[in-house]
Amino acid sequence: MKQTEHCALNQWELSDRIRMEDFNADNTQLDSLLSKLAFFVSRLTLAEVDRNKKTFLPGIAVNEQFLFPQFITCPEGVTVQDGKAILEGPQTAALNCGVYGIFNPNYTQAMMWVEHSGGTVSATLNGISFQPVRSFASVLNNSIRTVQQEFLCSDLPSLSDFSVILDLDRETHEKMEIYNFSIMLF
Repeated sequence: MKQTEHCALNQWELSDRIRMEDFNADNTQLDSLLSKLAFFVSRLTLAEVDRNKKTFLPGIAVNEQFLFPQFITCPEGVTVQDGKAILEGPQTAALNCGVYGIFNPNYTQAMMWVEHSGGTVSATLNGISFQPVRSFASVLNNSIRTVQQEFLCSDLPSLSDFSVILDLDRETHEKMEIYNFSIMLF
């Protein structure tokens, strides 16, 4: 049976036997690819908002690249260097990423995207937990390089500013690295 060039989806010919397993495998592959596409479209949209300082939604965007460590409160075992936050030593840590001002107190939701390696991340905005939406691993040379996570925080109270805390758990890894996170309030 032939397969498509880029996604290896099945392409049946008249002589091929049609099997349910082949359809299910294709659907699983498509679901995974569409999830990744939605994640990256969201990130690219946010990057475009950050670059142009314009948005199609009345909202606020924050894109943290860990370039200014003086604004981040690092607990023991966490350092910010070379554009990333690194957890070594203790297994867990709460990274206070600073306070961001808001010009419109009427935002009720926030989306967050985090890129990291070597553990797990959970996050809060003014003490309200972000709920995971989706995540996937980016693979490089047959080994997991980074994990992309998307979170949603709903029913926010009226805000004049907000703080973000990333709860880091390096699990069994020697170290954990956070490369960036982005937030869109709307």
